[in-house]
Amino acid sequence: MTSHAPATVCSTSQTTPRSRDAWLCVVAILVGELVAWAPFWAGAQASPTFSRWLKGPVGSAFMDSLQGCVWLLSALWFSRIRSIGGFLSSVGLRRPLTLFGCCAAWVALGLAFLDRYGASRGWTGGGGHWYPLGRPPLAASWWLATKAVLLVPFYEEVVIRGFLYQAFRRSHGVLLSTTIILCFSAFVHGSSVSRSLFTFGVLTCLCALVCLVREWTGSLWGCLLCHAAYNAILFHLWLPALIILALLLPFLASGRASERPSRAFAVLSGSAEPSASPNGGPAVRPDGSGVGGGPPSVS
Repeated sequence: MTSHAPATVCSTSQTTPRSRDAWLCVVAILVGELVAWAPFWAGAQASPTFSRWLKGPVGSAFMDSLQGCVWLLSALWFSRIRSIGGFLSSVGLRRPLTLFGCCAAWVALGLAFLDRYGASRGWTGGGGHWYPLGRPPLAASWWLATKAVLLVPFYEEVVIRGFLYQAFRRSHGVLLSTTIILCFSAFVHGSSVSRSLFTFGVLTCLCALVCLVREWTGSLWGCLLCHAAYNAILFHLWLPALIILALLLPFLASGRASERPSRAFAVLSGSAEPSASPNGGPAVRPDGSGVGGGPPSVS
């Protein structure tokens, strides 16, 4: 009876994505984007009409949706989970939004206002791509806002914080995993961070904040809220962002929302045993084993 236990542990370890799978996913995303965009880039060079369509609301929506599909399919493949429900659980989408995540979104708002202040003083070039010269059509404006506040935060957070960060944490510590994620995010947003050291500093703080939310709560909803709130300020949607966050605070602080507080506080303080991860992988432990700091010990 006891001879079957090691085989079960080994099988679980083999099906749990780790650092190697995360690096392969990063390569797949970059190569996939290049392959997917090459025909459209060639068509835009050959046809001015197609180029104008590609830069319009419909073409932009199509290309952004294509990019999101490349990201999500790459993460789904290298997660080794073949069910959508299992993948949603593994990336933290089935864990509720926490009060800590909502409070972190207020910090993200502050970082966004800081970025806007830097832009007003000429310290940053970040966000310049959000404001094309001239007044864009209404449809284009609404699509840009929808893309920045809903679409882009969703697939970026699912892939970066939901899958990549989690996989890196199974092989590395918090600091190294966060640094790797920061480098990848800086590469993805190179057009913004390369313009100004101030922009790079603000985005570094934002990246560290959302990684902390993922690490501390285990839920991805706080990361999504931080990312969406930050991008909303870039479109001067600060009033809706403030209203939504203000309405969420009393609900999350109420007894109804705190019936199931995050076990991360108890685990990190050492007052409770960590529970298993949603996808059956190793759990986060105070001594660094499990998700952070290497594979779980097998006794």
